[in-house]
Amino acid sequence: MRVRPLDLLRALAVLLVLGRHTPPPEPGVVAPLRVTVLSLALPAGDGAPRAPWRAERALARVGADSYSIYLWHMPVSRWLMPTIDDAGLFALGGPTARYALRSATFLGICVAGGIIAAFLVERPALALRDWLCPSRSGALPIGPA
Repeated sequence: MRVRPLDLLRALAVLLVLGRHTPPPEPGVVAPLRVTVLSLALPAGDGAPRAPWRAERALARVGADSYSIYLWHMPVSRWLMPTIDDAGLFALGGPTARYALRSATFLGICVAGGIIAAFLVERPALALRDWLCPSRSGALPIGPA
């Protein structure tokens, strides 16, 4: 595998963001931030056509619904997670286990809530917009062609 300068810059970004002296913005944001930065460090590939993997299709779906997922993170972080904390559902094991369980719960609720909200609200609203005010330039492609 040939290493390109862009791949080296991505690896440097990972080292900078994942440094142990970097303060996290909020406890529930660290795990998704690390996954995002690590995904940027992966080699981009050679551009050759290939069959999409299931994981790629799932990530494409999350990408298409990312705004709805983003909208869910604040209410979950501010209202739901403190309620779950007060109920004592994360009171097991050491601090690392609690952090991992809390982060996985936060991420799961945000992604699931965002995808459901996109399915129930965002996609029908966009379809209505496109029906009422059709684009003069044509529809934009969503997903693989």
